[in-house]
Amino acid sequence: MKPLLYTRFVIPVMLSIGFVAFFSAFLVRQSYNSINKLIFVGTRAGARRYWKNISLYKEGYDGQYYFYIAHDPFDTQYLRRVLDVPAHRYQRILYPFLVWLITGGNHKSIPVVMFLCNMFMIPLSTLLINLVLQQKRVADTKYYYAGVFIPSFLFSLKYNLAEPLACVLLLGGILLYIKKKWFFSGVLFLLSTLARESALIFLIVGCIHTVFTKKDVRLRLPVFVVPVILYFLWCLNVSFLFGADKMSAFDLLSTHYGNPLVNIVAYGKNMLLSPSSLTNIYPSVLVFFPFILLVLSATGINLHEMIIKKRYDTINISTILCGMLIVFYGSNIWMGPTPVGYLRVSEMFFVFALINFATMKKYKPMLLFYPAIYMCCLNYMFWINDIGNFNFR
Repeated sequence: MKPLLYTRFVIPVMLSIGFVAFFSAFLVRQSYNSINKLIFVGTRAGARRYWKNISLYKEGYDGQYYFYIAHDPFDTQYLRRVLDVPAHRYQRILYPFLVWLITGGNHKSIPVVMFLCNMFMIPLSTLLINLVLQQKRVADTKYYYAGVFIPSFLFSLKYNLAEPLACVLLLGGILLYIKKKWFFSGVLFLLSTLARESALIFLIVGCIHTVFTKKDVRLRLPVFVVPVILYFLWCLNVSFLFGADKMSAFDLLSTHYGNPLVNIVAYGKNMLLSPSSLTNIYPSVLVFFPFILLVLSATGINLHEMIIKKRYDTINISTILCGMLIVFYGSNIWMGPTPVGYLRVSEMFFVFALINFATMKKYKPMLLFYPAIYMCCLNYMFWINDIGNFNFR
């Protein structure tokens, strides 16, 4: 047992810690030891109350809204004025609320705690992925190392986003669900949706799967249904607090999703043909094409497994849905020539596909995509430095 403990858990987690520490040191060095630059606070957001000693960008990035909320999650009147899409941002309350609990809203501490939180969550996700693989009886030890290389987390760490926290909570819920710890599994599922709504994919699939399999329905169905209901009640409460957003739900959907593959092709053209992106082409291409190949291959393989081999488990179907969502990503996500937009929101796809491939007999070599894309993302990060660049985005 001890050799398996080291090779399946201790060594992969230590590797993950090593990569995270190395990349974090690189980011701190790029920011000249000023972690507040990694918040990417934009001057157009208008939250001047929180700009003291903070490096400012023209528009910034999504982590700035978590930063604002973490000062005081209960000051909804001010947040209504400074968040670009208030209800949409505030519904992802868990990450900034956790930071607020730790810091007490201390302005200087918030950027550091946001950064450290993701540094902690990434190795924890590796551990939880491997615990799930063990529960799924994956015997070959080398597949336990794939969880070290989730490319999305690199961007989440750099831009202080909530994806690692959402994945940790969802994986914890899946692990407890496998062990039939129904109540605590449901609690973690609910918390994962409050970190990021992409966790709903697995919960909705779980609801449908439980109804159709008719196995322990009274025990299993509430684990999925109750968190979904509570999440939508939370969204209604947020809508009541903030009123109408600057963007309607239809506008949000139309900018985040579009015609299949159309925006991918447009992104590729922009990346390869735009003169302004010549310096970004090499590192961007190295990320883009392996990622698209993995997404299309994984979606096709899992569709084959579901339709031909009648494999209807929740992880398999969740992988398919996540892959299809990527194909439908809209122009707001396929923002060329950088891979930041499409990769950082694909974290659930990477997690589900990893677990799925590791449990398949024929398709385990697909996991080689993970370290390949991960290293290409590191190469992109080393090549392109937007930290401290006022004209970011």
